[in-house]
Amino acid sequence: MHHLHVIPQSGQRIREAYEDFILSRKAALYSPRTIQFYEETTGKFISWALSIGLSKPNDITARHIRSYISDVASRGIADATVHKHARGIRTFVRFCHSIFDYYLIYLPMTMK
Repeated sequence: MHHLHVIPQSGQRIREAYEDFILSRKAALYSPRTIQFYEETTGKFISWALSIGLSKPNDITARHIRSYISDVASRGIADATVHKHARGIRTFVRFCHSIFDYYLIYLPMTMK
């Protein structure tokens, strides 16, 4: 038998959400190259988000994402690289919206 504990989204921090996102990609058996893609693109966005004071996934707005993508684009890098960052962030944000409305943890009643 399992107990279901529900932790509301407001208790999740951006760093924890990012770690769960990467863990979910690994658990889904994504290739090492794909995991690296998410670590590079989403990881940089998370660092940026933390640097401007965002602390929870639901603090992230479309304006934040546009600002970050604009900053990446202003560095003179290839359009394909800018698009790559946008794809990684989009996947992370979708993950947060689908998973973190209520973060479910199943715990066994007894450990064997």
